Amino acid sequence: MLGTYCLGGTLTSRLDRVLREEKGYTYGVRSFGQVLRSAPDGSGAAMLAISGSVDTPNTGPALEDLWKVLRTLAAEGLTDAERDVAVQNLVGVAPLKYETAAAVASTLADQVEQHLPDHYQADLYRQLAATGTVEATAAVVSAFPGDRLVTVLVGDAAQIKAPVEALGIGEVSVVTAE
Repeated sequence: MLGTYCLGGTLTSRLDRVLREEKGYTYGVRSFGQVLRSAPDGSGAAMLAISGSVDTPNTGPALEDLWKVLRTLAAEGLTDAERDVAVQNLVGVAPLKYETAAAVASTLADQVEQHLPDHYQADLYRQLAATGTVEATAAVVSAFPGDRLVTVLVGDAAQIKAPVEALGIGEVSVVTAE
């Protein structure tokens, strides 16, 4: 969670800094986790994703820079400053997430649906605060393994297929909506 936040959880994340601020490809890009299925025995499936929008001519260059950000993260790791900001934002402002009855109810419903214990939220925030930079780096790098990433692009395949193929990040398949 800390690493994903540093990668693309906020306007000051690495992905936003490069793709939005430096390159101007997008208004924003995010990384996030999504539980897909959970069971009482702790098994299940989740997806970690990176999502954003760019215009058609910049699809290839934006995807190339996204991969550079991932490779740099894997090679150099997170900084202590990034980790500290993530902890401050995720843990420090956590009480603001529960200002309304609806927010509390939604969190509790998610916990029940995912078969999490009653003390899950308190434990989570303690664990986040105690997680070091090295551990957060290892977790996010293992969460986005280059050999298992799938890229889904929506756009004009005639214009974006060749630039994406040129990146050499994997096989390119075009699926048309019909």
